[in-house]
Amino acid sequence: MAVIDFQKWQNDSGQGQSNNVFREDDELDEDLRDFGEEDDGGYIDDEIEEVPARAEDVPVVKDKKYYFQRGLRVLLLSGLLIGIVFLIIMQSRTRVYGSASYRKVADIVAQEGTSYLPLGSNIVAYSRDGASCMSNNGSQIWNITYEMQEPIVAVSGRVIAIGDYNGSEIHIMNDSKTLGSVNTNMPIRGLAVSESGEVAAVLNDTDVTWVYLFDAEGNTIAYFKTTMGQSGYPLGVAISAGGEVVSVSHLTVGSATVNTSIAFYNFGPVGQNEPDNNVGGYNYDDEVFPYITYMDSDTCAAVSDKRLVFFNGDQIPKSGTNAMFDAEVEGVFSNEEYIVVLFPDTTGKEQYAMRVYNGSGMLVSTIPFSMDYTNIQLCSNRIVINNDQACLIYNVDGTLKYSGSFKSPVRAVIPMETSTNRLMVITDKAIEQMVLE
Repeated sequence: MAVIDFQKWQNDSGQGQSNNVFREDDELDEDLRDFGEEDDGGYIDDEIEEVPARAEDVPVVKDKKYYFQRGLRVLLLSGLLIGIVFLIIMQSRTRVYGSASYRKVADIVAQEGTSYLPLGSNIVAYSRDGASCMSNNGSQIWNITYEMQEPIVAVSGRVIAIGDYNGSEIHIMNDSKTLGSVNTNMPIRGLAVSESGEVAAVLNDTDVTWVYLFDAEGNTIAYFKTTMGQSGYPLGVAISAGGEVVSVSHLTVGSATVNTSIAFYNFGPVGQNEPDNNVGGYNYDDEVFPYITYMDSDTCAAVSDKRLVFFNGDQIPKSGTNAMFDAEVEGVFSNEEYIVVLFPDTTGKEQYAMRVYNGSGMLVSTIPFSMDYTNIQLCSNRIVINNDQACLIYNVDGTLKYSGSFKSPVRAVIPMETSTNRLMVITDKAIEQMVLE
């Protein structure tokens, strides 16, 4: 942005100064006495002091050339700034790091059975006894206590839900506060959470299985039942960003095959007149879809042992791109922009091969690697692979950004949302910031 400073003109009141261009009376008498001797016939001084013009009396003339030059300066400056930002982004994307330094953030005593995961820019620690959220400088944001036999977790954006598998307790939080809790009164078999805090829970009953939809405060919004003889057993569940559409992967058993039906339930105005709020679905013979997720408000993705399928539409999802597989699926990892499907490396050169797909179903890259990993995470356009000894970081286009060992064994690695070269590492005794260099 070009800024032009104009000089501020000040109009002097003239106090203490004479505005008269003539001499004072005594000087005039002297001039008259000297009349004809030195002067050339006049009694007024040859040099007359000119009064400066006031600013408002001076016309400001700006021609087309002035405005052209001004616009040109603005364009040049804007282009320069855009170029600098572009260079910084490209340098960040293409830079390869060869080492890392560490800075202790906080001292901790890591408890056995505690798991860690990122939530926005913060870190969540959870176990069978409770959960807490801390900032990346180690300060506590919230803390809850509970007793669970087997905690299961669902995360969407900056919202997390923690439930007790086969229990009846669900807690809902975001990255700044606790939102609410739910007592389901029936055993929990699965759950999903939306970015706005709604929770879809799969609940087991004697002869039927229920899918309940709760708001962030724990109030029941809607529910429907499923049976093996009719719709099948709910194998996976996902909920849209706004919390209106619930997608369920139902497992059905045929005479000689195991099949899947993916159904969509709309609990907004669009689905009010439909039986059980069911607005559509698709059947897949001889396939099992254990993984289903929402990438954004109108893109749902599901992964079977044979394919990755995308469904598009924020109210009535329709089947879109299908990416077929030619190898056995070993894992699926996703965020709001990409889905990574893990396979064995069929070339025999590496242990694994990751196929990276964008939200349109396009194959972005195939990344072979070798590591006995314990975790794979997607953070923006980065893929972080680690075990307790070492770490690999790739861009989604396949560029290797970092490969190295930790200075000491780690329990967890937390990618930082706001930085491409910083991670948080959790050890038995400390939380440390790892800076790639």
